[in-house]
Amino acid sequence: MSSQLRDNAIAAAVYLGAVILVALPTTMLLSSLLFGTVEAIGYGSILESEVAGLVVVLLSLFVGLQLAVEVAALRLHGNAALERGGSTATVLRYVLVGTTVLAFLGVSAWIGARAVLGAIEASNVAIAGIGVAILLAVVVAAVRTGSAFAGGYRSGR
Repeated sequence: MSSQLRDNAIAAAVYLGAVILVALPTTMLLSSLLFGTVEAIGYGSILESEVAGLVVVLLSLFVGLQLAVEVAALRLHGNAALERGGSTATVLRYVLVGTTVLAFLGVSAWIGARAVLGAIEASNVAIAGIGVAILLAVVVAAVRTGSAFAGGYRSGR
């Protein structure tokens, strides 16, 4: 297999993985959030139109796919992938990736805490152990992410 063919196959696999692991969940969560927000502020009747519902889903899909592209680029090219383009695009990339990381950590911590609290009520030690493991993983990921950010900030990168 030639080097170019191998590189293209790796890039395709990374992008496909990002679409499955990032774009699909992001699309579902964002569309649910947007539908719920529109309902909560009292404009739910707007969503009865097929066009409005389609716009919400397509907007969510666009954000999910864009996030998958950024994750794939980050995986393939490292942090330099965030620095491409103008300053506005760079800031938007950092905000998009940073918000996603914080949201993932928050949801993971919530799931772990709910598992621990539910296991305590049900006296289920196995589920409590899984919940504690999730919470420990969140703490480790947050500390490592914070340390990497601080190290990069101090070095001027």
